[in-house]
Amino acid sequence: MEKSIPGSACRHDNGLDFGDPWDAGSDVTVFVLDTGIQVEHSEFDMSIEHGARQVECDREVINHMAILSNNPNDDGKDRHGHGTHCAGSVGGARVGMAPCANIRSIKVMNDEGSGQYSDIIAGGEEDASVNDNQK
Repeated sequence: MEKSIPGSACRHDNGLDFGDPWDAGSDVTVFVLDTGIQVEHSEFDMSIEHGARQVECDREVINHMAILSNNPNDDGKDRHGHGTHCAGSVGGARVGMAPCANIRSIKVMNDEGSGQYSDIIAGGEEDASVNDNQK
């Protein structure tokens, strides 16, 4: 029995056209509040050929900052993996829904994957602050 997925990420059975799937996320900045991002991961390297998906766009993937009450000197890198996984789901060149989106990491979870509510709230406030300054 053959199975297929109806529609696609950019054209649905209801006839709506959401544009070119390889250009998804252009001019969009996504903040990922999690365990950081491994920015050197191959999913974020636009110079690599990713199978049939040829993504060509100018975007940034950066560790914006770390907000950790228990470790104020953290460098923002992901040593857990969950933040990189989430960022890849959003903007990975091969698997992301918006491969051309700019991605900014705000590390609010420690290297074991846990954190404090106050750090998550502070990360959300930083996201809002950066967005207000870009308007």
